[in-house]
Amino acid sequence: MSSVDPDVLLANYRIVLEPGDTPATENTFKLMDDEEIFRMLDAFGHAIRSPERKVTGSLFIKRYSALAAGALYAWIHHGCGLDVSLNRLAVTVEASGALRFHIADACVHEDCTADGERLWTEEEAGRTEAYLVSVFTTNVVPVFDSVIRYSDIPSSTLWSTLSYLFIYWKRKWLEQASSVAMRMRIEEVYGCLMSPVNTSFFDGCPVNPLTPSFRTIEDPLHSGCTIMLRSKCCMNYRLPGEDRYCYTCPAISDERKIEKYLAAHMVAQK
Repeated sequence: MSSVDPDVLLANYRIVLEPGDTPATENTFKLMDDEEIFRMLDAFGHAIRSPERKVTGSLFIKRYSALAAGALYAWIHHGCGLDVSLNRLAVTVEASGALRFHIADACVHEDCTADGERLWTEEEAGRTEAYLVSVFTTNVVPVFDSVIRYSDIPSSTLWSTLSYLFIYWKRKWLEQASSVAMRMRIEEVYGCLMSPVNTSFFDGCPVNPLTPSFRTIEDPLHSGCTIMLRSKCCMNYRLPGEDRYCYTCPAISDERKIEKYLAAHMVAQK
């Protein structure tokens, strides 16, 4: 079993570590080929009442990105390389459109430990690069390719969505880091992940498609804090209902972002 707290994986990243094989239910899909992935995307689109495939593909990746973020969390904080390759993964599409990721519990590297604060050495950098290569080549890139074939959505939108979640969690993890060593480890792993010259993770991409930073605006509720803004619209506004724009959306004014941010947080605080 993994050294990672399963409650954290489920609550923050929707990941379930299965003791054996992944579940077999009507709304759980394995991702071994386009046919199965397209069936899952159809089910997801139906659950969120998506008006077209581009909206489905965009919002699916917005939620699916939590899996890659969870794998990054486990590696950074516990030195544990969860095996997220598609032959060990199944995805449950809940009636609400929420996703759950079922992983047959295993580590990619036999030398994984629970020590997420071990020294950053050349050997550790090599292990990190090897693990990141496995996450992208056995999961992220093939899933992105299938979603693009299904929805004809620009790949730049998907990479921007994943990048946003990576940077969101980087900010959170740095805030929560209990030591200088952990903060250094977060920065080192992200340096490897976001390096513009490192394209080994991204099969067929001549440059690193991840975005290392996003524009921010001042947080009106928390002094000294900022709100990070997306560079690409996720198309949530296309779903049924009024004013479905996110407060991080690049398609609305900064003034409207603040209004929506305040409204969302006032509701959350009630």
